[in-house]
Amino acid sequence: MKGIFDVTISPDNDKNKFLAACNKLEAAYPDVNKWDTITDVDGTLLQIYVHDKDENRTIIYNDYEVGAIYVKSDIDLSGIFTDWKDLR
Repeated sequence: MKGIFDVTISPDNDKNKFLAACNKLEAAYPDVNKWDTITDVDGTLLQIYVHDKDENRTIIYNDYEVGAIYVKSDIDLSGIFTDWKDLR
């Protein structure tokens, strides 16, 4: 993963905000390929998306070890995730 876009979208863990972030990405990219959600041993959730045939990826984390919700992506998502406060 190239990871050109890496941003914290919420300073706290919250499953509802995590799901809202996933919904926001899916609304912006309705044709994105969504993988099954992964749950780590510490309860961290990872949602992986593949955008196109070049396999550009986006991963949304609800990370309990770090204590935040953040996004790492091969594409620029700054137009989608501008403010964590709008994740409701």
